[in-house]
Amino acid sequence: MLFLAILITPAQAQWEKISENNDLINYIDKSTIKKDGNLRKIWRLTDLKKREITGEMSIRMMVEHDCKEDLFRYLFVSNHSDPMAGGRIINQVRKDEKEWSQVPPETLSATIHKIVCAK
Repeated sequence: MLFLAILITPAQAQWEKISENNDLINYIDKSTIKKDGNLRKIWRLTDLKKREITGEMSIRMMVEHDCKEDLFRYLFVSNHSDPMAGGRIINQVRKDEKEWSQVPPETLSATIHKIVCAK
């Protein structure tokens, strides 16, 4: 299932801006929400307003949320040379994390968790 989700290209994504500050813009793609009981998976994207020293301008992440326990974890992360997950992939990591993190209140993760778990 994760493999198929990774095949979604940035051009196919329906990114919706959820926050912005002086350094970055955060997006989610609600069309990618996958539901499995209390679990939800969604693609998230962070666009950087200034190129990092390592060359990236954007970071795309597959995030899994446990709606019952208010937990989340990253399943896949890729760093891209251009905005909106474009250009070349600088680095990508499939996360095999077993550890979940508590959703911190009043954070971007909490906002995303609320949106994802409402589906």
